[in-house]
Amino acid sequence: MPSPTTAPSPGRAAVNVHIADTVLAKIAAYRTLEVPGVAVLRPSLPRSFTQLPGWAIRDRSDTPTTISTNGVKVDADSDPVAVELDVILYYGQPCIEVATIIQEHVADALRVDAGVTPTVTVNIVDLELETSPSPAFGELPA
Repeated sequence: MPSPTTAPSPGRAAVNVHIADTVLAKIAAYRTLEVPGVAVLRPSLPRSFTQLPGWAIRDRSDTPTTISTNGVKVDADSDPVAVELDVILYYGQPCIEVATIIQEHVADALRVDAGVTPTVTVNIVDLELETSPSPAFGELPA
């Protein structure tokens, strides 16, 4: 991944920072799960064969010490950085609107948190039939 470089301040040297793909994936996963209407992240069937079994899908009521990146693919070698998300939405949510909010929310977070401008692709791979425990659609946490 190209490392962002900060311009040197007067009297200071430039700083090179490399942010690992796993860090970018965790930021993307966390920000995706914040979007109302998202049930979980889970790899699509073809991708699930390339990942370890036991998807460890995070329940929203948990306070995780780690964030599962299952369902998140990051290609930091591309320009711009490519992020692909496989999401399951709650049934009854407006799929296109939720996907658009996910794209914007994740892209903004990666710009602010990691200094990268990504392309974000959202794949809606399934629907959860239970009702959403999340806030009303369109209300992101502060």
